[in-house]
Amino acid sequence: MVQFSIGDGLEPVSTGMTSDLSQNGIFVQTSRLPSVSDRLSLTLHLTSKDRVQVGGEVVRLVSQPEARESALRPGFGARVNDASGRYQKFVLSTGAT
Repeated sequence: MVQFSIGDGLEPVSTGMTSDLSQNGIFVQTSRLPSVSDRLSLTLHLTSKDRVQVGGEVVRLVSQPEARESALRPGFGARVNDASGRYQKFVLSTGAT
């Protein structure tokens, strides 16, 4: 699960599910779509107690209509900014690239 908010984290928090991870990005399945180039605050729930907070920027969207046409789920792709390196270490531990 991932929680996200637009901007510096003061906006209301929304939730989604991660479906595609890479060292520099993430795809979040959600019905609440931000806009391309929105900056995000993301909290990834790695386990029930372990969380990683990262920043990100929306780089692509899959809208409801596009999702229906392509048999996908709606959501967004974001480029991840993680100065701590914890996100990248997690991604590597899953075998994703």
